[in-house]
Amino acid sequence: MNDVSTQADAPATPVSVRRRVPGSPLQVTVGLCAALALALVLVTGQRLDAQAGQNTVAVADVESVIRKLAVQDLFQAELNKRQARIQADKQQREAEIEQLQARLKVAAPGTDQAREIENNIVLKTIQLEALLKFEQARLTRDTSLHFAKVYQDVIQSAGRIAAQNGYAVLMYKSPEPDLEKLAPKDLAQVFQNRKVLWHDGAVDLTQQIILQMNNDFNAQ
Repeated sequence: MNDVSTQADAPATPVSVRRRVPGSPLQVTVGLCAALALALVLVTGQRLDAQAGQNTVAVADVESVIRKLAVQDLFQAELNKRQARIQADKQQREAEIEQLQARLKVAAPGTDQAREIENNIVLKTIQLEALLKFEQARLTRDTSLHFAKVYQDVIQSAGRIAAQNGYAVLMYKSPEPDLEKLAPKDLAQVFQNRKVLWHDGAVDLTQQIILQMNNDFNAQ
């Protein structure tokens, strides 16, 4: 049977169901990084005096941070288990509907038996549709709560590490674009969207943030 994605629900039919277990909501990582691009300019204290050779601004690749967090692996593993359970339940219910449809084909039309089978098909179809919508809503809610927590943790950890290293401002560092795959007309937009055009590698706190957040997570 064909499936559908989490982003769209297929209309219910009275005698059969063609639905997909909701897909991985972890695609919202891109949206989270976009929000962090606006929020991750952190003032961690009074600005340091500009002394010779002293940097007051650091950078962090937030997308890399999120991808490499141990909590993300755990969340995805739990999500996969839930999706597998939903898929198994879906297939079992669809099999029951198919069995009823097979019985309906051999039942005498217009009889009480045929009407009872038809009613059961409709009932089980409605129940399956409702179940999939309910599970999709739960996955969406839980994913939103998860990424809201990740958002807060990244902000707090990044700010703390920046302050510990003596930086007053931490800026969002965009991943390096694959320039060879970009059309010439897109290059200008790529550069306009970059928050940091260049930086000294010494001011990149990405790996420190990843290490600290994973250490904190594993210590729980």
